[in-house]
Amino acid sequence: MSKSLAIQNAQRNAYNRLALPYAMKPVTQTKQDRFGKPVAIPLMGPNGKPAEEFVVNDWHVDPASVTCPSVLVQEQPLDGTKNTLQFDFSQTAPQPSPVLGNVLLGINDVAVFYGVQVLLGVGALSVSRQYFTHGLLAADNALYQGANMSMQFEQSQAIKNIDMNDFRYEEGTDYKPEEVVKLMQPLRLITGRLGTLLISINMQSLTGLVFTPNLFVSVRIHIALGQAKGTA
Repeated sequence: MSKSLAIQNAQRNAYNRLALPYAMKPVTQTKQDRFGKPVAIPLMGPNGKPAEEFVVNDWHVDPASVTCPSVLVQEQPLDGTKNTLQFDFSQTAPQPSPVLGNVLLGINDVAVFYGVQVLLGVGALSVSRQYFTHGLLAADNALYQGANMSMQFEQSQAIKNIDMNDFRYEEGTDYKPEEVVKLMQPLRLITGRLGTLLISINMQSLTGLVFTPNLFVSVRIHIALGQAKGTA
């Protein structure tokens, strides 16, 4: 399957998670494991496949208020002053500015998080910043080499040790941002009231490295966005 098709499938699943008024849930039965602990396992249907039932989708949004694809953005300079960059996507996140091309989730909105993307941007102002899927200088690629990403949702660091090389694409002069979208499983539903949504990029020592001037790291969460009624 091509990357573009995989992204389209993820977008469709994320859209359905909000737009459908119902969801399919496996029917389970409880059995004990070898330690006597109760475990829910699927109940098989007459066709030999796991049985499913319809349940109400508590996060249903009017399809007219769902936008997919949509994106949340947080940006920070990469200048060698720190080897851990933290990108806050909660309600305490840095606001958009002439320097930072940030995009935030409205406090009354919901979103289904299906992918994450990292781009390198060059330019002092967000309006004129040019984005790349790789470094322009060898030092810029410290963002990728030996670096990893982790994500914290509320109190739990649910995603760890994503290889930053997954976000690097370099093939001549081609710019294909879809190649550096990392699709996430399972789909995660987030709200504008989420207390903590923190993405950390942990790099090796940057001592002595000289980076491209006005270099920024742009972390983008790809979502299906459900807007609260009455919002613009």
